[in-house]
Amino acid sequence: MDTQPAVMGWGFWWRWVLLTIFGYAVGYNVGSFLGRIVLGGVSIGIGEGVIVGLCQWLLLKRYIPNSAKWILASVIGLFVPLGLYGAAWFIWRISFDRVWPMGVLGWAGAYLVGGAFMGWMQLHILRRRVVDPRPWVYISAIGWCLSIFAMRIRADMTGDLPIPLIILRHGPMSLPFAGLVLGAITGWGLMKLMRPQAPAEQA
Repeated sequence: MDTQPAVMGWGFWWRWVLLTIFGYAVGYNVGSFLGRIVLGGVSIGIGEGVIVGLCQWLLLKRYIPNSAKWILASVIGLFVPLGLYGAAWFIWRISFDRVWPMGVLGWAGAYLVGGAFMGWMQLHILRRRVVDPRPWVYISAIGWCLSIFAMRIRADMTGDLPIPLIILRHGPMSLPFAGLVLGAITGWGLMKLMRPQAPAEQA
């Protein structure tokens, strides 16, 4: 481990958020397109894992060299739980559509597990710069799980929220909004984990 981790400030955070927004929207659409040919909704996990992982790595590699396995961890992390969810749909015919309530809860659960699994696989990369990267597992899990709620909350759940917020959650901006939630949470988490330590913390 290097003695002094690279400093991740707010400049890193907003770049991480923008890249995650782009990766989430593009990855979801690529996965949806591939799903019409093979694997159905499970392909969304592949698309998002590849594109989000790639976009994040393009920034992360400036801070952690030789971190390309971040992409592989992102792909496997989403593909495995969505594959299991798809198998459960095939066997027990549970809801696999992203509709409220069971579909949203099912996908949120799959992304919660996927985010945790992904975060666990990414620990060995973060250990090169972070003394204790274990909180990343929880940060990743929460970020991916909440992205589903940000994308799929129905109009009848929004109550008296302002019209612009409702549009964000249901219109063409729903995917970027989900990416914003994911990027904001995970970017903030990385900033905290990668912050320079005071001498008392390093002791």
